[in-house]
Amino acid sequence: MSSIRSKLPSEVHLAFYRIAQAALGNVVRHASYAQARLRLVLSEAATLTISDDGGGFDVTALGESQGMGIEIMRERAGQIGAALKIDSAAGTGTTVTLQWPCGAA
Repeated sequence: MSSIRSKLPSEVHLAFYRIAQAALGNVVRHASYAQARLRLVLSEAATLTISDDGGGFDVTALGESQGMGIEIMRERAGQIGAALKIDSAAGTGTTVTLQWPCGAA
């Protein structure tokens, strides 16, 4: 973990940690999953991918209170200049991708 910390500014590292924590929490609470995966790749960009094979959901149909966790993840990503993408549909599982260009520091 120390090598990751040395490659990412502290505010980026914290945002990645908190977004991963929120996404995995959502998997546990909502996904009815058999398997969840987390992957972090550091190259020209730092890319975090969290995916599950759960029931999925319609991202556009979330109510205000239901989507609060996703909104907080979006805010955290925006604060560090990262892109957050959530892909999901009923029956297909969910993938959350966070990408921060390493040259942005």
